Amino acid sequence: MIRFTHFGRRIRSIARNVSCFVLMMASGFFSSAGISASEPVITGRTTVRISDVGVSDVNISLKTQINYYTALKQMGGNFNLLARQIGMDDRNWTNLNELSGKFIDNNNEVKMTFQTPGAARNVKGNQWVVRMFSAKGCQLVSAAGSHVTLMSAESTDIGLGTMVIDIELPERATNANYDSQKSEITYDFTPEVTNGTKPELQFDVDHKSTLMSSIAKNYSNPTFNYLWAARATAVNTGDQVLSNYRVRFRVAEMGSWGSWQRVAKLYPGQTVVDPFFPIFDLEKMMALNGARPAVIEVEYEYLQPDGTKVEESDSFPVQILSRNEVIFSSLKPEEITGFVDQFDYAPALFTSMTTPADPIVQQLAGRINGMAAESYGQSIAASSSDDECVAFMSALHHFLQMNHVAYQSPPGMLTQGNQGQHIKYTRDVLRNRAGTCVDLAVTWSSVCEAVGLEPAIVLVPGHAFPAVKLPKSQQWLAIESTMLNATFKDAVTKGNEELAEALKGQHYLVDITEVRKLGVLGLDLPNASEDYLTNLGYSFVAQQFEQPQNETPAGNATEPINQENNQTPTEPAEQTEEGDANATTEPTISNVTGKWGGYTTIENNNTWIGLSVDSNGRFEFLVQTFFADKSSSRSTFQGGWGVSDGHVVFESDNGKTLSFPCEVTTNQLKLINDDGSSPLLLDRIQG
Repeated sequence: MIRFTHFGRRIRSIARNVSCFVLMMASGFFSSAGISASEPVITGRTTVRISDVGVSDVNISLKTQINYYTALKQMGGNFNLLARQIGMDDRNWTNLNELSGKFIDNNNEVKMTFQTPGAARNVKGNQWVVRMFSAKGCQLVSAAGSHVTLMSAESTDIGLGTMVIDIELPERATNANYDSQKSEITYDFTPEVTNGTKPELQFDVDHKSTLMSSIAKNYSNPTFNYLWAARATAVNTGDQVLSNYRVRFRVAEMGSWGSWQRVAKLYPGQTVVDPFFPIFDLEKMMALNGARPAVIEVEYEYLQPDGTKVEESDSFPVQILSRNEVIFSSLKPEEITGFVDQFDYAPALFTSMTTPADPIVQQLAGRINGMAAESYGQSIAASSSDDECVAFMSALHHFLQMNHVAYQSPPGMLTQGNQGQHIKYTRDVLRNRAGTCVDLAVTWSSVCEAVGLEPAIVLVPGHAFPAVKLPKSQQWLAIESTMLNATFKDAVTKGNEELAEALKGQHYLVDITEVRKLGVLGLDLPNASEDYLTNLGYSFVAQQFEQPQNETPAGNATEPINQENNQTPTEPAEQTEEGDANATTEPTISNVTGKWGGYTTIENNNTWIGLSVDSNGRFEFLVQTFFADKSSSRSTFQGGWGVSDGHVVFESDNGKTLSFPCEVTTNQLKLINDDGSSPLLLDRIQG
């Protein structure tokens, strides 16, 4: 029910007044740690009551030490957010209905309750199954009659966490059992039904509006339960038992039909929920050079009591992005509560786009290794020692620099209200000799992983940069990959400063190696000729090796932490020898011109603000507000703009004038309100 490793990291980080989001813990991506023998610092008890028709009522109680309890309270009364952060992920295909909670101060206790329809289903005869998706590693304590007790113990960063899970099955249930390999509870049960005369099924489908080619291989893996493309909800709203219900999906023309998902009997009042994890034609997905419309098709059927077979089908539109187009969040805009939510696809996404097996990356890694050996004065194995790792990274930086690979500002993209971007694979960066900060971080990660190193990509508001775990010391060595006009030593110094600063506040560290172990796969890119790099005119001349000083940030840099807010980090902070990209300057026509965007809150509603200003003195504002009832409103207005005495002045075409004191960095525009309210922070999207 709860992954304690994630929970421990979460509350330890909040206790330091920041929030923690490690890899994809809250997404169901989890690898159990070894259990320590110390006394538990987190204890929990979960009671799950299964109704006659498979609805689960869940009650969770967590007790911990006062400092961690206080940290949890700092999240306020948003129990949906709290549930997500401690691993009860409301992004997966199940539903957490009627979720509520409370804090009990005199016991350092947090209590939460919710209901999940379709938690149990009849699979054959009178046998039912309850799938315990997040209970891997649980041990069976007892199973008797209609009661099952499980026990989970996991090591966390703050100590041992234990959880007792009591599952109370329907009163007349028998033969209760727990299969630890499948994480399933089975039992025998036949509900008491008084048959009526009305066979009726209510069938609904919820589906994603956008799917990404870049993670096409991972959609079919149900372990990654938040990558569902659609889910069918069938409710028997009649008064007769329906039988042999089954449902299946496919993305038409882009993949094959998924397997039928079945229920032997669907009793009156019973709900079943079935997810769709699409199986794509990977060659077609890889070949997409731009977004294309597609259709999710669904077929379902069942038998009425008189033997009549009902067969139905439906279809729903979806957009499939090309392999270079991405969106950063699985959540709808109105569900996004902060930085981590805006980038919850990041681990799967950036790990998929890191391509150490790409033949071009393999060629490049081999040539870089040769350059490093020449400058180092002996053959090297980058993954064998810290010095040889640094020598390899120095050679990679020198290669990019001397071959005039340049930083470029990112093209922004907004899809169905979600922020996105065009991201290049390493081969694309090499072909174009240019990349955004994300592109360059992907390039560094790909080449370093190709020689056995353990890379990471660090996201902070407006920027991304790579880091590599040194093989022996296991410390992170970060590099500012956009500093292509600086020395390797200066780029590492800047990178380590950025990492130290990131660890103090909001950030998202994607440990590529750890996420890869969870089974994340990237697209297979086309083969290339052995002289591909030579044909592009690349030079591989070694330089004299210079050992930089690695001043590792204080604290545990292996654990990413994040301070929640609603800023939307879109892209990069280019660093050069001429200046600091984070330095604040007064507004001018040249440094304000471009496209900007960011989320803010207007009357408690999540709102996207887009601003486009050109050098000809014209502007356009886009304001899109997302309401709690999942509706939205969208408005735009245009006019002329200019700069005067540190203010940016907007005069709309209808004659209304707005003037804001303004501060500008390379990647952020701050419009300050005269009334003392919070400034509007917009991140640079383009220009």
